[in-house]
Amino acid sequence: LPRLELSKVSRSSATQRAGRAGRTRPGRVIRLYTRGDFEARPEHDAPEIRRADLSEALLTLYGAGLGGFDAVAWLDPPPDAAKSAAEALLSGLGAVQGGTITEIGRRMLAFPLHPRLARVAVEAERLGVARRGALAAALLSERDIRRAARTAFGQRRTLDGARGDSDVIELMDRFDEARDARFDAQSLGRMGLDHRSVRAVDRARSQLERVARDSGPEPGDLPEEERRVRRALLTGFADRVAKRARPGAAELVFARGGGAKLSEDSVVHDAPLLIAVDVEERPGRGGNVVRVASAVEADWLLDLSSDALCESDELVWNAASQRVDRLERLSFGLLVLDESRTRAP
Repeated sequence: LPRLELSKVSRSSATQRAGRAGRTRPGRVIRLYTRGDFEARPEHDAPEIRRADLSEALLTLYGAGLGGFDAVAWLDPPPDAAKSAAEALLSGLGAVQGGTITEIGRRMLAFPLHPRLARVAVEAERLGVARRGALAAALLSERDIRRAARTAFGQRRTLDGARGDSDVIELMDRFDEARDARFDAQSLGRMGLDHRSVRAVDRARSQLERVARDSGPEPGDLPEEERRVRRALLTGFADRVAKRARPGAAELVFARGGGAKLSEDSVVHDAPLLIAVDVEERPGRGGNVVRVASAVEADWLLDLSSDALCESDELVWNAASQRVDRLERLSFGLLVLDESRTRAP
């Protein structure tokens, strides 16, 4: 999972920042820490390739016909863990199979997005909601348009108490309201939206819509349209399927192991199954937090080309009844989707 870590900048970065402060005319830079603190810092930051998500770079390599990471002589070789994670993600998204880029992967390259969001856009095309998929991807690729989401300084507060099936759909509705207000800054302020962020999302949406193409049947009504958007979101975040630990609980269990807590700001209060669209790992600070979630339906998971789906049929001893039972179970990773227990013949 993505992790936000606070650390001191390196000496070279501090020097570069001082230069930026004096880029228009001579001045004085005052560092609010001691010289000893400065001299104890590392000379340089770690190269970005050693700390970044490399899936977008890997997809570009495959699209250029170069194969994987080993085809390039890197100044700083990428870490093995990051390489494996990028390969696994692209494989899970259906962008790469057997070391070769797929048609889905090539279509993903048309979108200037992270592979997860590009996969969402491609699936939205297939489902006939390309324009709405472009908006969803734009909202997730830019800063949060809600001012309250960024002004709590680590202690996020409830935004409006809304309930729904998807935080992404709720963001799309808020953007639609902003568009109806013709993006007027004062109107957006009264709505609790950040004017600059809304404008950035609108530019990204416009760019993505020019790339997107409709190829599926048009939805008949708004609920169906929203349902298709949620299905498209699943394809980009299928590795982040989670189930509530108990009905109505904020505690979540991931299909791939581990857990998280759903933010109290989320509108997804009731869905038993969901995907963690925006999640942050917080070691030592209360565990992982899912900030943006979207509900999924169990039968959608059956349509995924995933080795996470597993059917089992076994005989087990029922100690209470002193008999053998037949236990049939359908699981997605570590999550049990359906289970039946009958007396064995």
